[in-house]
Amino acid sequence: MTLTIRPSGQEIADRALSNTHLLEVVAAIETDGFCVLQQVVPHRILDVLERRMAADTVQLLEFLEANGGNPRAQGHLQQGPPPHSEYVFPEVLINSFAVQVTKKILGEHAFLSFYNGNTNCPGSELQHVHLDGSHIWPQWKIATPTSSLVINVPPADCTLENGAIELWPGTHRIPGTYDGGVEDSLLEERRKDTSPVRVTTQKGDLLIRDVRLWHRGVPNDSNEARQMIAMVYVASFMRKSRKLKFQAGCEAALEIGAFDMNAEYTDESIDYLLGPSKVMYKSQAGK
Repeated sequence: MTLTIRPSGQEIADRALSNTHLLEVVAAIETDGFCVLQQVVPHRILDVLERRMAADTVQLLEFLEANGGNPRAQGHLQQGPPPHSEYVFPEVLINSFAVQVTKKILGEHAFLSFYNGNTNCPGSELQHVHLDGSHIWPQWKIATPTSSLVINVPPADCTLENGAIELWPGTHRIPGTYDGGVEDSLLEERRKDTSPVRVTTQKGDLLIRDVRLWHRGVPNDSNEARQMIAMVYVASFMRKSRKLKFQAGCEAALEIGAFDMNAEYTDESIDYLLGPSKVMYKSQAGK
């Protein structure tokens, strides 16, 4: 069962969960691997992001069609918000509720390691079950505590019809190596114990999950593309492989002392939309 918490008016005013709610969230992530916090991101911000990301989806699909189709699973696009000051909001990237949960689980010096997202298009295919991050020591017989969290922010409602994510509760505690995804035999064995769940979210919600949790994208049966923003927060003992690029001017929103943004600010143009797909095509051409 999905733990869903709607903070009280006082918690919203304080921009922090009560200790009772915080401990409930931590317990849910430790046990099931995920939870949902309701209505903790302002709609006015999400309206701005939704309009821009919807327009970007059209441009991205035009690029993919002109270059032979999507190099990823059919209908599932890698797409994040623009890393520009008019679209970068602390209420999203360093949401106070997400930061509070993160610091409780990962420690005070956690950092941002990923900022992007995905778009589920009408007619998309069922993805294979996979993990977004590996176990630190996959050969161990027990799983280590959580070291990375995915924070998903829906710019608009994410419903069963438009492809709400499928999650497999508790699977972040199953160690192993999952290169290429989770084998069907493991899925059937797991299903005997615990069935997967579809997790719906509304505009304003946060879905917080362990990066190792088994999951997959499902078909979008609606007539509209559905975007999802994603951040990954990582414990300080993990290596920083690269800095995240934002346009100069984003410092005012991000460097406010609440979190290690692991960011680089540049005056150069950032090809945030088409760049990832261009890299994929280049990689495929070199095979």
